[in-house]
Amino acid sequence: MAPTKKGPAASTSSSTPSTPRAPAIITPKTRVNTKWNAEEIDSMVAQLKTAKDEGNTSENGFKASVWQSISNSLADPTKLSRTCETKWSRIKKDYKEVKFLRELSGFR
Repeated sequence: MAPTKKGPAASTSSSTPSTPRAPAIITPKTRVNTKWNAEEIDSMVAQLKTAKDEGNTSENGFKASVWQSISNSLADPTKLSRTCETKWSRIKKDYKEVKFLRELSGFR
């Protein structure tokens, strides 16, 4: 006589085939490292200056439409509006650090 199963698995019969598992869903890489050249940065800064002069800012920075138009003006399709916004934040952060260091006494 065959041994009996105990526990929750005892109710399933061994004659039903197991269902195959679905393959893992492969998602595209969400973060792409982009290279910025000086021309692209200069273009972005000029467009941001124009947007500020035109009043396209909100309480926390520039409007989403500004970032979208900058993204559309760049030739590289990996530079999305969020990528442009992140690059601008990094430029501002670096500027503030350099400015702080230059204002320290004895640093010239």
